[in-house]
Amino acid sequence: MSTIIRDNNAKLIGMILMNHDLLKNDTFRADYLKKPYDQMYKVIKASYEQYHYVDIELIDTIGDAESLLVDEMMLEIKDTSINAYHALQAVLIDEWKKEQIINNADWLKIGRLTVDGFNKVMTMINAVKTPDLKTLTSNDINAFMRREDTAIRFTNFDKLNKCKINAHDFVVIAGGTGQGKTALALNLTLDLLENYPVLYINIELSEDTVIKRMMASYTNTTMDDIDNRRRMPSFKIDQMLQINPFIDAHEMYLVTGSQTVDSIQHLVSHMNQDKHFIVVIDHIGRISTNKDRYQAMTEISIAIRNLALDYNCTVLGLCQINRDGQKSEEPSNAMLRDSGEIEQSARKVMFIWQKDKGDNLGLYMWFTKNDSTALSQIRILYDKETQRIREVAD
Repeated sequence: MSTIIRDNNAKLIGMILMNHDLLKNDTFRADYLKKPYDQMYKVIKASYEQYHYVDIELIDTIGDAESLLVDEMMLEIKDTSINAYHALQAVLIDEWKKEQIINNADWLKIGRLTVDGFNKVMTMINAVKTPDLKTLTSNDINAFMRREDTAIRFTNFDKLNKCKINAHDFVVIAGGTGQGKTALALNLTLDLLENYPVLYINIELSEDTVIKRMMASYTNTTMDDIDNRRRMPSFKIDQMLQINPFIDAHEMYLVTGSQTVDSIQHLVSHMNQDKHFIVVIDHIGRISTNKDRYQAMTEISIAIRNLALDYNCTVLGLCQINRDGQKSEEPSNAMLRDSGEIEQSARKVMFIWQKDKGDNLGLYMWFTKNDSTALSQIRILYDKETQRIREVAD
């Protein structure tokens, strides 16, 4: 261990001993410290969590020489603010990352680690964030005032624009089987392509089915005509192919097949981050996992929320409702299958919901959670033959 690294380890412990409240809401991990400072950190954090103060004598039992170094560093520390504490944590985390990368690269060279294993380790290392705490100033307020509204802009969904789906939101689109979740997602995708690149992750249908539904909606062609295209007159074929110039002029990525949280993160990380983009996951209940469904959906929901925060994207995730929900007269967040964390992680929850069964005019985009505006109900018309969904005037 170099002298600088050793001193920084001791300095972190010293800062905590001088200002116990630095441990309040602290997410730093003992793993980022060298021995025996990692044990010191664990002991004093456990003491703080139990008693809300730190017994300095606790560290004397761990290492005499190291305790003396901590005492020396405490004489040199001038700033024990949260900003200084986080700055030192950032240095220690960067050093830990560097060491992890070098060690795993060595294991890759000698065959103790596969390429896939190395990539997974790198994903884990990159997911570790250094603390970033800055003082809010009037310059930040002025910069905010100069920025444009961060709400996602729809071209043909005026009422949906008023519901303020914001950049970096995780939005759940929920509904029962056959109620039109995928149709709504594809209609929103075609609309959003006017302003954003879209990554459509299709875990539910075949690629041909997705293309057919998009073609029907965009060109106002029936699904039946597309299925029988070999027998259609040329003008019908020309109508179907009107989607081609639109697709070529815009940036859409269609990925079909089973996915895990890691594979979805891999796809998102390879998108161009310079421009805000949309991620559609159809649907989140199909994401592969080897854990029980409730625990899996908890981890999946948190991971998707983190995607929206960590990358330059907004995520629309489709979700099936449970069986009891399909009997209810009004939607509620409790209807989300394996709900729990889904409701907590999503910034907005929108159901495609039929108020009057059998009445196509009684169909709504119905928000049961919206952190931007009051909850809204937007009447829509869903033409299953053409897969088109449009807002209806009140």
